[in-house]
Amino acid sequence: MEVIEHCDQFIQEGNQLSSDFIIEQYMKGRGKPSGIQYLQLGLENSLYYYNTDMTRVVLSKLDELSHSREYRPDLWARNEKGVLVWTVEHVLPQGGNVPPYWVDMIADGDREKAKDIHGSWVHCLGNLTLSGYNSQLSNASFEDKQNLHENRKFLGHNINIGYKNGLALNNLSFSMNDEETCLSKIDKWTENSIKERNVVMIDALLKVFAFNDQELMDLERE
Repeated sequence: MEVIEHCDQFIQEGNQLSSDFIIEQYMKGRGKPSGIQYLQLGLENSLYYYNTDMTRVVLSKLDELSHSREYRPDLWARNEKGVLVWTVEHVLPQGGNVPPYWVDMIADGDREKAKDIHGSWVHCLGNLTLSGYNSQLSNASFEDKQNLHENRKFLGHNINIGYKNGLALNNLSFSMNDEETCLSKIDKWTENSIKERNVVMIDALLKVFAFNDQELMDLERE
């Protein structure tokens, strides 16, 4: 209401509203939003564990950054029961009992180390993507998740299961050992790959949700 009142007064004074003015009003006063530092903290700290719905929103937003006339999957499509077809998928499985092949991949066979890595990173954005019918991925090995190829026609959309399904989220580029890679191409999923992908995803989201350039400059100075 405070913002509306300021806008109304601004117009009555003979001025024309602009997005900059509205943003300025949102950024001050009693109802101002939390700073971008708070958003950054929320994105960094196991977002899925604390807010599953918001996790799905930001993953969808990241994919939408690549949408075009040729590429525009309906990530909000629902089946005949009203259930979302695309759901949040954990690359490193979210179950507490880490499967043996995942212990080998992320911790060189060290089960205690694997539990520590799992506890720290399993619910962070870097370990998440969206998948159609991801119950078929579940606790499968990384190689199987990456290469599974089953194309289903559903609600007028082709839903290709597996990380090589063309989804922009799975092709989001991040750096490993001075080389660019992505979820659909990397040959091994490790703690470092989760960390690196996490950084790229959060940086992109902060740019999307920042109210203005000043907020981003403040982040860079920290």
